[in-house]
Amino acid sequence: MVTRMHTLSPLSRVDAAPYQPLRLRGLTTDPQWFRISLADESLLSLASIEQRLESAHVIGAWRDSRLEGVAGLRRYDGARLHHRALLFGMYVAPEARGSGLAKQLVEAILAHAATVCELVQLTVLAGNARAVALYTRCGFEVTGREPDAVKVAPERYSDELIMQIRVAPRS
Repeated sequence: MVTRMHTLSPLSRVDAAPYQPLRLRGLTTDPQWFRISLADESLLSLASIEQRLESAHVIGAWRDSRLEGVAGLRRYDGARLHHRALLFGMYVAPEARGSGLAKQLVEAILAHAATVCELVQLTVLAGNARAVALYTRCGFEVTGREPDAVKVAPERYSDELIMQIRVAPRS
């Protein structure tokens, strides 16, 4: 799929080298919007990143040869949970923001999800109004709130919203 300036495609283990620095960039430039810390993500080896890309459906947005956006989908394990999947790792580089790319990434994830599961869930820090608005525009609804879910600094916490969308009928 080609957007205005980006080509969207599934990532595989061979894309770990461009994926990892983009992920670290997001954690460096926008740490307040992630539940994972830069310190934790920095400890992951390239082999761990390759495994992440192999164990989930991760879509990348490329402009020329630069990876500028990503979003992932991972199904829950187990017979009783396999109807659900988690949207994770959503990030668009600052130079690609405002282009509609984030919405296109979410829509691409949801299109894939509709072929493999019934429900897609995500978590988002409650103060991230821009992300909450994006997910709401894409059809997600808030189904819960976890108070003090993420400790963002000593004695400073952030609530996390749980959002969900049905992508396929109940089977």
